[in-house]
Amino acid sequence: MALKVREIPDLMDKNKITLVAGRNGLERDIFSVGIADYEFLDGFDYSVEDEFEPDCFVISSLIFAQGHPEKILYALKILFHSGVSGLAFKEALFQKLPPEAISFANANDFPIFSFRKDVHSEDFIFQITEAVLKDDHQLLSEENLELMIQKRLSNYDLQKITRGISLILKRYAMAAYITSMDSMNIGRILRSVYMSKQIRSKAIMARYGDGIFLIVTGQAKDEKQFDILMKNVLESCPIDADKISIYQSSIHSAHEELDDCIRESYHAYTASAASGKKFESYSKIGTYSYLIPLLESTALESFSKRISDAIADKKELLETAEAFILKGGEVAAAAAECGCHLNTIRYRLGRIREITGMEEMTDFEFYEALSTAIKVRCLKDL
Repeated sequence: MALKVREIPDLMDKNKITLVAGRNGLERDIFSVGIADYEFLDGFDYSVEDEFEPDCFVISSLIFAQGHPEKILYALKILFHSGVSGLAFKEALFQKLPPEAISFANANDFPIFSFRKDVHSEDFIFQITEAVLKDDHQLLSEENLELMIQKRLSNYDLQKITRGISLILKRYAMAAYITSMDSMNIGRILRSVYMSKQIRSKAIMARYGDGIFLIVTGQAKDEKQFDILMKNVLESCPIDADKISIYQSSIHSAHEELDDCIRESYHAYTASAASGKKFESYSKIGTYSYLIPLLESTALESFSKRISDAIADKKELLETAEAFILKGGEVAAAAAECGCHLNTIRYRLGRIREITGMEEMTDFEFYEALSTAIKVRCLKDL
C-alpha cells in the first residue's frame, strides 16, 4: 500500500509536528516528496508540470512568502491543483498560516502540517523517501517478483501492485533485468532513483537475486522511445554501464501485463545464462521462450532426459552435442569449439544418433530433438 498522509507524524517525533489544516484529507496517498521554497518567488521560471507531481508530499520553509504572506494562499492553490498530497512547513519564518490559507486547506481537504525549526528538512525528506521505498519493497518483494516470473500471481494481486507502487504507471511498460560483472551497491542504486525527480516519474527499480529489475513506463508503444527512456534512466544511476548486462522484455500494457514484463526480461537472462549467448531482449531468445516455462513439465523432462542421459557418461559425445547445439547446428563452429576436425564432429554426431535411437531421423528432426534435450539440460544445470 502507498504511504498515507496520516502516517507522516509516525516518521518523526510527534511532539515536533502538528496538523494545522485539512484533517479530512489524511487518507491521501504519497508516492514521492518534493521541496517548495524558491519556486514561487517573483521572476522564478516556474512550471507546475515540471516541479510538482501528483501524489507528491511537499516540504517548505515558506521563504517565498517572507514579507508577503498573501503568497502562501497562491502557492497552496497551485499545489492543490497539481494533485499534491499535502504540505509540511517549517516553523522558522512563519509559526502560523494566514486564516485564508487555513480556510482554503480545510475547504479542499488539503492536509498541512507544521514542524519545529530544530527539525532538518533534509531529514524529513529522507524519512518520507525511505517510507515510500519500504512500501515499494514490500509490493515488489522478491517473493512477488518470483510469482510474476512463474506466472502465479492473480490478477487481483497484480492490480494491487500496479496501483500501490510509487511509480504512476502510464499506458505501457517495459522491464529489464540488470546484472553486473562486479558487485553492485543495489541499495545506493535504488535510493538514487527515488531521490531523482526526473527518474521517479518514469521508472522504478526492485532488487531480485544478484540483480535489479528496472521498470519504465510510457504512453506510446514505441520501442525506440522506450530504449531512449531506459538509457536515460541508467545514465542517471550510479551504475558502470561498461560492466552491466541488460535483458529487456517486450512492451506490454502496464496495469494488466506488468508480470509479463518481469517474466520476459528474466527469461531473457535465463536463456543467456543457459546458452552462453547474450540475448539483450526477450524477442531474440527463440525456443527458450517456451522451453523455460515448460521446464517442470513431466513430458518435456522425460523426452529430454531419455536423450541426454544416453550420452551423459560419454564426455566427448556430450561436449560435441552441446557445442553443436549451442553453435546453432554449424559443424565447423562445433569443431572449432571442441578443437577437433570436422570429420570427428560428424562421426561423433553419428554415434549420438545410434546411441539415442535417432538414426532414422532426418537431419532437421535430429537437430530439433537434440536441441531440445541439450537446452533443457543446460537450463536444469543453472
